[in-house]
Amino acid sequence: MLDLRRVFTLLESRLPGHTLPQEFYNDPEIFEFDLEAIHSRSWILVGVEAELPSAGSYLATTIGRSPVVVVRDNDGTLRGFHNSCRHRGAQICETGHGRKGRLVCPYHQWTYRLDGSLQGAARMQATFDPDAIRLQPVHLENVAGSLYVCLADEPPDFEEFRDGLTPLLAPHRLADAKLAHESTLVERANWKLVMENARECYHCAARHPGLSFPFPVRRGSRQPDSPVIQQFEARMAAAGLAVGPVEGEWWQASRFPLNEAASP
Repeated sequence: MLDLRRVFTLLESRLPGHTLPQEFYNDPEIFEFDLEAIHSRSWILVGVEAELPSAGSYLATTIGRSPVVVVRDNDGTLRGFHNSCRHRGAQICETGHGRKGRLVCPYHQWTYRLDGSLQGAARMQATFDPDAIRLQPVHLENVAGSLYVCLADEPPDFEEFRDGLTPLLAPHRLADAKLAHESTLVERANWKLVMENARECYHCAARHPGLSFPFPVRRGSRQPDSPVIQQFEARMAAAGLAVGPVEGEWWQASRFPLNEAASP
């Protein structure tokens, strides 16, 4: 088990303006701590509602080491479950998304309804009660068409995030969108490096030249006092659209302009 005093000591050794000490990116014990303290307790974006257009649609992914699946029930309800059969723990739905009328374990064919209840389990003893068995649920929240899952027994509060994000995201009607293309990126790096890379665009002009057409990648292009930002905020106010920024302990969101050549 990781000694938390070591974590605090390493954090205190961090130099201002520098990244975290190296151990936070390559130490196996700290990675295990991340899985327990962050991935198993935080709200994680797993997809968008447009990926589940009809009854039986499912979206399967993995959070940390825990496979999860989100399905749309026959009545249209979105439900989240641990993607593990209650018999021997085999993964039920293959990673990705698709459509199934029932959730059937590929190992022993235990069959679950879309609401997670057990429909059939062959060759069980006479005392076996299928009504007592169902897929283990996970916490699922839908905010303006974006889907979040939390594995914790008692998840962090979600309402502040919902209240802050909804005015920004709802006008885009993600629930009514259609999936046109999917691209999977496998990044061979610790998750913190991926997050840090996504928090800035220092590399964008050099490594993503195509992005520089629609997205303001140059330094200062999104400063609050720039004429571009001020004009954009005036346009959004006239259209009745929230701009932000809004933020909480674990989240932040805002609306910002694209480059003029890419704007409608």
